Amino acid sequence: MNRARDMRQTECTLRRQCRGQILVEFAVALPLILGLTVGIMQMALLVAAKVVVNHAAFVAARAELVGEDPEEAAEISCAPVAGMSKDQDLPGYEIPGRGVLPRSGLSREKTSVAVVHPDAPLEPAVRVDVTHDFELVFPVVGELFKTAGAEHGGRPHRRFVETCTLARRWE
Repeated sequence: MNRARDMRQTECTLRRQCRGQILVEFAVALPLILGLTVGIMQMALLVAAKVVVNHAAFVAARAELVGEDPEEAAEISCAPVAGMSKDQDLPGYEIPGRGVLPRSGLSREKTSVAVVHPDAPLEPAVRVDVTHDFELVFPVVGELFKTAGAEHGGRPHRRFVETCTLARRWE
């Protein structure tokens, strides 16, 4: 009888120790898993922003070829990734039949375009460089990915520079 009681006490003591061990392992692993998850999410957003800025460079080069404003074309293209700032006093782009494009005012502030050889009609190609400052969503992880000097409103940003070269049409 004493032996059965001793076995139950030993089993109970082992369960308590296991519970404590599981709690400590969880406390150590949770921050690591959360940090890794948030880092992966931030990387996915950075890749998406890079794709958008690359497309904006193409749109700006095409606009330059057809005689439109390349800066306006790039700013409209970069509006979806302009950030979540609450600045309402920035004027946005009016899209006919749709109204004001959301975040296009911020896109004007964060996007710049440089056209190489804009006034040389004999150049065989037009080259456009688009620079956009992407607002990092997750502040703690964002410190790892930010670009120095690319801050707007005290928030960290990552600067993307994309280039597109398109051939001029032969006439």
